[in-house]
Amino acid sequence: QQQQQQQQPPSREFISVLWRWMAQRGDAAELAHWPVLPVAGGKLRLLQQPAQVLQGGDWTEALASALQKLGCCLLDCQLLSQQLHCPALQPFVQQPTAAGVLDALAAVDAAGAAGSNSSTSVQQQMQPRHGEGRSLQQLLQTLSSAERHHLRTYLLQRKWFGAAAGSTTGVAEAAAPASLARDQLQLLRLLPIYEVHQPLPYEDSQQQPQQPSAAASKEGHAMHCALAQAGRPPLLLAPNGVSSTVLGSRFLRCESAAEEELLQQHLGVLRLPMSALLARHLAAAPQQLDQRGLVSSLVHVLQNLQQLAQEDGSLPSVLGDLMLIPTRAAAAARAGQQQQQQQQQQ
Repeated sequence: QQQQQQQQPPSREFISVLWRWMAQRGDAAELAHWPVLPVAGGKLRLLQQPAQVLQGGDWTEALASALQKLGCCLLDCQLLSQQLHCPALQPFVQQPTAAGVLDALAAVDAAGAAGSNSSTSVQQQMQPRHGEGRSLQQLLQTLSSAERHHLRTYLLQRKWFGAAAGSTTGVAEAAAPASLARDQLQLLRLLPIYEVHQPLPYEDSQQQPQQPSAAASKEGHAMHCALAQAGRPPLLLAPNGVSSTVLGSRFLRCESAAEEELLQQHLGVLRLPMSALLARHLAAAPQQLDQRGLVSSLVHVLQNLQQLAQEDGSLPSVLGDLMLIPTRAAAAARAGQQQQQQQQQQ
């Protein structure tokens, strides 16, 4: 019984008193590598740098679930409500910003590579953390489609990208966070959280790379990829006015024009010119594309040709050279081919 009492972790009351004492000292270095940092779920984390613990933020349920699946922990802000801003705590927590989340994920990846173990439980003095020994890319495969969506929505907010992505007045808010650093932007590109359009029929027949960084989640009919993927061409933004039914898995599906702008300005995503889309994409296998989507896209080009040609000088010549407009004869020929194939199968 005495041995069991010695193995009991510290109580919440003790942890609260301890942090009040450390807040007065202004430094917690003496307790470095001790499990005294309370996090959600009644656990204690080691005081470690770089920190994998995130201070309380505006987390949705799906976002909180995603962060915890990725090896991050959420600080028990209720227990440390009086010490949230004390200097002793700051080195061991990340702020609830995009930069803080990305730094916490980088710390998880580094810890996974080193095979570190840094969590304890109130029920058990030392308890392996979720995902121990697994890389960040492996942990990312455990996220649901909704969790990827919430993580992307949180990270791609204008306020995280400095004054350049702020209001049209050009005046930065006094409390606006600094822009993301280069290494943070690179990690943001590597996260498979960006939704792409469903593969076209001829894309399904092509062999897709199965790199960890190129993993896609098909849950809920949504596919998610990273912007930077080994062995695969970069993801693109489609020209405006093109039907989504003729776009394939190389094109991003964005929620708003603001998201597209952030991807272009800060993450290096290119928007494919209309002439290139016609020549390299739509003309590759027009008979396999959704015909209504193809027609509506071509009608948009023809109706706005003068304006589009000012932005893309090669568009008129490309449009004149390509045989893209479906005719009744072509449709009848396709129907005959399909009927002949069905008869051969029978």
